[in-house]
Amino acid sequence: MDTRSYRGADVASDHHLVVAKLRMKLKKQDTTCKNKINAYAVEKLKQPGIRELYDLELKNRFQTLADIENSECGIEHVEQEKHVEQKWEVLKNTINKVAEKVVGYRRGTKKEIWITEDTWKAIDERRDLKMKREQSTMSTEKLDHLRNEYRKKDKEV
Repeated sequence: MDTRSYRGADVASDHHLVVAKLRMKLKKQDTTCKNKINAYAVEKLKQPGIRELYDLELKNRFQTLADIENSECGIEHVEQEKHVEQKWEVLKNTINKVAEKVVGYRRGTKKEIWITEDTWKAIDERRDLKMKREQSTMSTEKLDHLRNEYRKKDKEV
């Protein structure tokens, strides 16, 4: 930044004229959200019930795909490469659909990965209590009860 004052400038004021030259480098703003992640909540697979459900769902889908493939016969050598690509897409989409259905996505941004599922549930319960408290038209006794519940959840979170 280069600044200069011109004392002799006739601007009909008792102030002095100041001229500044600025050089700025502007950066392009990234429109994609880098903090948001779309990873599956694979830590849920540590729970035996969810793991069994995931395995069962995958087996059912792949059994259906195998039945469909057995019904298709005789692929020419020229189309074999396209067929491999199609198989890959089917495999990838099947695994992604099952993971989305059974496991679900991980919640939060990249900085919030360390928050466990139990903590997220507590946060949601606290948020619900806060909404009830703010929107309530109850008597003061019930409102005090909601405030106390909210304080307990706030301390818990």
